[in-house]
Amino acid sequence: AIKLVGEVLKKADREIVCVLNLQADSRPINCSFVSVGTLAYALVEPRELLKSSFLSNAAQVLLVHCHPSGNLMPSKADVVITDRMMQVCEMAGIPLVDHVIVGGDNDKYFSIREKCPIAFETREHYATDYNEIKWGIVAERGDKNGGIYTR
Repeated sequence: AIKLVGEVLKKADREIVCVLNLQADSRPINCSFVSVGTLAYALVEPRELLKSSFLSNAAQVLLVHCHPSGNLMPSKADVVITDRMMQVCEMAGIPLVDHVIVGGDNDKYFSIREKCPIAFETREHYATDYNEIKWGIVAERGDKNGGIYTR
């Protein structure tokens, strides 16, 4: 799957992000092109990355994106989105199996899972006491004049 998608992506002149939706036995169901960006950046959000996964009834997800420069080292943004997707996918019950970067004129790729397998181990921890739940700031309508306040 990586080789096939990589052949298409490495010819691109801008970053493209794909989601490969996989069956439980890791066979591909489909490939969703989620974002077409610029020479050095593509905008991605977990909700957009997982949309096709839910609709495809995927058991696993594989992220693939290209670096048109041919430099396969992950950027800080690549690492951040990988970590974020691992957390979101874990909660959604659709594990992220890898995030692969392709590009350049060769058959090489960079697998974040191969370079950092410990990061892909299950890390789920859910609160067992309501005092452990960390709420962010919540905006609400508060006064008669329609003002907003936070709690």
